[in-house]
Amino acid sequence: KKTNQLREIYIISLVVLALFIAFILLFIVIYERKTRFFILQQKEFEFNKQREIFEAISNGEEAERKRIAQDLHDGVGAKLSGVKMHFEHLLKQQSLPNPLFNSLIGDLAETVEEIREISHNLEPTVVKRNGINKALQDFIVHLNSKGVCKFECFIDLGNYHPAINVQVSIYRIVIEMLHNVLKHAKAQIASLQIAIIGNELQIICEDDGVGFDINATVNGIGLLNINNRINYLKGNINIDSTSNGTTIIVHIPINHG
Repeated sequence: KKTNQLREIYIISLVVLALFIAFILLFIVIYERKTRFFILQQKEFEFNKQREIFEAISNGEEAERKRIAQDLHDGVGAKLSGVKMHFEHLLKQQSLPNPLFNSLIGDLAETVEEIREISHNLEPTVVKRNGINKALQDFIVHLNSKGVCKFECFIDLGNYHPAINVQVSIYRIVIEMLHNVLKHAKAQIASLQIAIIGNELQIICEDDGVGFDINATVNGIGLLNINNRINYLKGNINIDSTSNGTTIIVHIPINHG
């Protein structure tokens, strides 16, 4: 009888111990889930705050860009155009060719054109007016007119119509990449491809230039601007650069806009 009682006590103790261990394990699992959920909420909150801050900064930046663009176009650009016209009038009054005047007029014409280009890039009204597709196609034509590098362009967004702030961000990303190719790559041929692949928008920029050291330029203003805009769109970027050329691929989820 004592043996049976001891056995029953032993079995009951095991059951109680098993229930206690199960309770502890369940508590740990619930606690870990709550902790993970809390961490995810915190990360989402922090990301949303960063997104709001970046959006506010971007809006302020766009407003300042617009103001500077108007000042350049209506102020400096207009005055330089007037100076150029005066030189052209003086040149017509000269009985003999004047190489100095010709040189000054040429320099002024280039300066006026550069100011127009800067003004255009600062305020991409063409994006808001015609959409990102037409804006980028026109910009590629403009780059090819310089005769420095042959740019090819393929854009197919299908039925995807991003919000205007997303279009402007994408435009800024692409313009920055193309400017880097034009200024630093020493490339002869470059291509831009923008298409919808699955559930994301893909931007691929390739060139046959001299490449660059990614680690040395990761903190450069150009790449920082690109990365900030990509982060704002919850995207990511991959860069492969060698002495034979550079390939940059940007992935942006299409649920933004």
